[in-house]
Amino acid sequence: MKYLNNEIDNNERLFWKIFKDKFLFNYIINQMITTDIIYQDEKKYYIGNRIQWRYIKSIEWMIKNNQTTLFKDKLRSNQYVIVDYFGLETFIKECTDVELIKLLVEKRGDDIQIEGLIDLSLNFGNMVACSTFIDLNLPFTSASFMTAISIGQFSIFKKLLTKLSSPQDLDNPLKYPKNEILQLIGSNNEIMEFILLNENLYSNNNQLVTISNYFKFKKEISKKLLKLNLINKNNNDGNSNEINNNNNNNYNNNNNNYNNNNNYNNNNLSIHYLILRIIKNEPLEIEQDELLFLIESYYFVCLNLDEIPNSILDRIEKIKSLDSTNEITKRYHLEMILIEQLQDKHAFSEYVYKFLYKTNNLAGIKNMSSIYHYSIKSLCMDGLCLLMSNYKDIPLVSPDQLTIRDCKVESCERSLIDAEPNRVISFLQLYYGQNNNIRYVPELDKEFVTKVFINCSIETLETILTTNSQFYQIFSNLCLGEQYTIPFSKYNWFIKRYCQCVLQPNLSFFNCNIEFQSIQEKKDFIDILSIYQTQSLNLPFNSIDCLGSIETCDYYTLKIPWNIIPDIYKFAFNYSLSIGDTIELLKLQSINYSPCSDNTVTTDFKDYQIEFKSFNTRILNSSLIISLFKFINSNDTFYQNHLFPLIRKFEEIITIDKPEEEMIRALVKVMDFNKFQLSTIKLLLTKIIEFDLLWIQLIIDSGFKIKDYDMIDKVGIIPPEVQLFNVFDNQPLGLYQCKITNYQTLLELINYLNSNIPNQHIHHFKDFLCYLYLNLLSCKGVTMNYLNDQVFKVYPINKNSQLFHLNLVIYYLKIKSTKLVKYIVENEELVNHICNNGNGSFLLKEGFLSFNQILNSTFQQLFFAIRNRILRNNENIKLLTINSSNVLLQTIYNLNYLLSVGEIDLILNNKNEFIIHNVNEPSMTISNNIKVSGNGINGSINSLISKINENLMISTPVEKIKQFNESIVVNYDGKDIFKSALNYERLDVVKWLMLVNSSWIEKLWHRMVFGNHLEISEFIFKNYSNQFTIDQLSLNEILNFGYQNMFNLIIKSSKNISPTIQKLKDQLDEKDEIIKKLNLQLSLLKKRKLNDFIDDDNNNK
Repeated sequence: MKYLNNEIDNNERLFWKIFKDKFLFNYIINQMITTDIIYQDEKKYYIGNRIQWRYIKSIEWMIKNNQTTLFKDKLRSNQYVIVDYFGLETFIKECTDVELIKLLVEKRGDDIQIEGLIDLSLNFGNMVACSTFIDLNLPFTSASFMTAISIGQFSIFKKLLTKLSSPQDLDNPLKYPKNEILQLIGSNNEIMEFILLNENLYSNNNQLVTISNYFKFKKEISKKLLKLNLINKNNNDGNSNEINNNNNNNYNNNNNNYNNNNNYNNNNLSIHYLILRIIKNEPLEIEQDELLFLIESYYFVCLNLDEIPNSILDRIEKIKSLDSTNEITKRYHLEMILIEQLQDKHAFSEYVYKFLYKTNNLAGIKNMSSIYHYSIKSLCMDGLCLLMSNYKDIPLVSPDQLTIRDCKVESCERSLIDAEPNRVISFLQLYYGQNNNIRYVPELDKEFVTKVFINCSIETLETILTTNSQFYQIFSNLCLGEQYTIPFSKYNWFIKRYCQCVLQPNLSFFNCNIEFQSIQEKKDFIDILSIYQTQSLNLPFNSIDCLGSIETCDYYTLKIPWNIIPDIYKFAFNYSLSIGDTIELLKLQSINYSPCSDNTVTTDFKDYQIEFKSFNTRILNSSLIISLFKFINSNDTFYQNHLFPLIRKFEEIITIDKPEEEMIRALVKVMDFNKFQLSTIKLLLTKIIEFDLLWIQLIIDSGFKIKDYDMIDKVGIIPPEVQLFNVFDNQPLGLYQCKITNYQTLLELINYLNSNIPNQHIHHFKDFLCYLYLNLLSCKGVTMNYLNDQVFKVYPINKNSQLFHLNLVIYYLKIKSTKLVKYIVENEELVNHICNNGNGSFLLKEGFLSFNQILNSTFQQLFFAIRNRILRNNENIKLLTINSSNVLLQTIYNLNYLLSVGEIDLILNNKNEFIIHNVNEPSMTISNNIKVSGNGINGSINSLISKINENLMISTPVEKIKQFNESIVVNYDGKDIFKSALNYERLDVVKWLMLVNSSWIEKLWHRMVFGNHLEISEFIFKNYSNQFTIDQLSLNEILNFGYQNMFNLIIKSSKNISPTIQKLKDQLDEKDEIIKKLNLQLSLLKKRKLNDFIDDDNNNK
């Protein structure tokens, strides 16, 4: 520890020794300014990626770039920062540093609209800033309370209350929204509970709590609101349209209380909110106190009665007097009071159903639609009995019953069927029983019947059918698709049962997967096919499993000779492979015809396709899979075409129970790949494309030799084309980048292939090696030295020869400098030409560049080589045809590009290459005496030049900006430069511009003043105030923005300001309403003695 402390002390001494050495200090700072920054990603280059601290004056920039320490330092040391509305907005949105917030208010409070900071921070959701502003005693209005309440900020609400100066402020609508407070709260329990404790915080007027919010509060709060008569029982809360939209399908069309034209009466809408509370109430069993509260609310709020009917009160008292231990009975009877009322008065049957489902209370129910919903969903016997008893004596179907028959209801859950089969039996037996007048109740939906069939056992299904109901009557709606799988035993039972009761069975609806347990079951299935086979009854979807043996294939051919399946044994072949049944595979090798058919059905393993989805890992383990490949290796004659697809399926499962490499090595060990030339060549080429060095090494090291290299060109596997550019919608354009992270692996792969393929045959792998090489070039981290010293040793090229492959040129340029590739990638015309025409061959003409040229050239040399190549070959690029406007636009693009990569010196050292003439004249002359009309393109060119000047302002010294505008932009109007200088608070640039032409300020002083550019304004007012006049309207605007320092500067420095101040004072004195609305103006003006600036003799002081 002592040694560590000594080392720290020594480093501290060395630091200060260097820091205090003026020469070393200046040298280090200069290196920081001038040293080139190289980014691996070309998109990271941008103008301003290196800004000196003195040029950073934007609050917005410092906050967005998380430079809070720098911001604090500038404030503490009174360095100038721009305080404008947009910067302040970003600050309020994102800053949560309390120290910085306080520092900004302390140091720059006179340039901030202080009166609006609390509201602004609330609206942006920055509670840290809001709380800090309140602690600093900044002013606020009733709007602050309203915002805090509406967003549920209880802590802010309480803090604002503590800042009111007196109790009388609670009655001042400008300071506290007493009349609106109850409505603003919404359903916030915490705030409402707090407000109800102090009657001075709310007003008992027409702005009361809505019924919808009443039912959302806690029971205790709602009771208190009811007691204090603070509920708006007229229910005019504007939510009825929303309710109607959400529940348009959940009502009884024949209920007289409901009108399809969205006209709710107050009772209906109130009851709706009550039921919503019931549904959302937790736990499922509603407590007695909650039920009593709901009953009271029903009569006092929903029906707006002054008292509960005596009959109901008597029932409640009797319920309360019951034995205290029998809470379930009490709850039951209280529920009944609600249910009896709701089913008669509420139109939404869906909500009544949900109420039933929650309370499980059916006694006395009359709403049959809700009963039907509940009964089917819950398999409720009581509900079904109630439903049937209601209709048993009705001879004809009434309109109400028709409505019920049309009801759509979710079927019961599968878990309910699985867990309680006896309940299913009882329900269906009752539903289809002899006493059920089936005409008057809806048919069970297909989903319900399907769930019953799929999830119930055969025994349960048989028990259901022991009633007098018919099989077809129950299962006529059954519809099974391939998403279902059932055991053959159930399929067999169903077919026999179904065909017993149907004269001409049509089994087209029965197309599910069938699960077989034995060969005999498969034969039984084939028997069914032979008896009932029609065009609509075919093999199940898992036919490979069904015919997955020689025995079943033979049996099918014997039983159904009229419908022979070509190559029927392919099913047995695929199934046997999937389970690794080598015995069955061996038998299949000897089969070549079908003995029971008139026509011989030949079978040739070489023509079979691998059709099974994957190896059956429930049967096969890793050792059995290896045994399967060992068998294939021993029977290579039959599996020449199958090894490659089998290995691909093998790769899908090799990580299941053993490490991947171990399994691959085990497989390679049992294979003689020389027996499988075609499959092995396919595998090798595929692995080259996948950069899989392990497989390639293991196969070649196992002794594999390609016998016929011409097969490489015949197998149909070629490397994918390396697309030069990645083009994604709404994404920045970029170069293709290899997905592999370790480029050394690619080099090893190239080296391995070159070392193991004879030289006379290496040309067959030319495209694959090129593919590997291009991917290597696209990897991050590759350098020119790495290519020169290591890659070219194993992938030799003539480094001085002309490059004819565009991708090579682009990638060499990127590896040399990502700056260079940025020039190409961001040149839209060039990229569009390459992408649309498939090449950039014009870049490769005339011996453009070799590797050595790129390696040994400077950035400047390469830039001009690329630029000149583009300009010389404009005839090949339709978007860059030779005309002066496009040449000019290209020049402007070049300027912007060079500035973005920090190459201002390259521009200034080659001025003649980038000259832009005055574009504001009717015509302009570009290089080589080309003239262009100024009308068509002036707008876009002026905009681009303006952008260049804006980019210069970020971090370029004024001397270089001066050189640029004097040497590059000839006779260009400096007004745009002045604007850019204002935006970046470049006082040094403004001083130079005012010496060139001071008349600009007459047109631009508004921008300077309203942008609160204080530093520049002080200079302008001090030296050029006689060239412009501040009008009353502008002074008003400055006050609105809260720029107090700017206001002071204007009235102290401007000449002829007296009449303007007099008009402003008269306006504010005469119109008291304006003073109330413009609190900010008034507060700022009251801080100044306006009369001091108004002289009776009209002499400005």
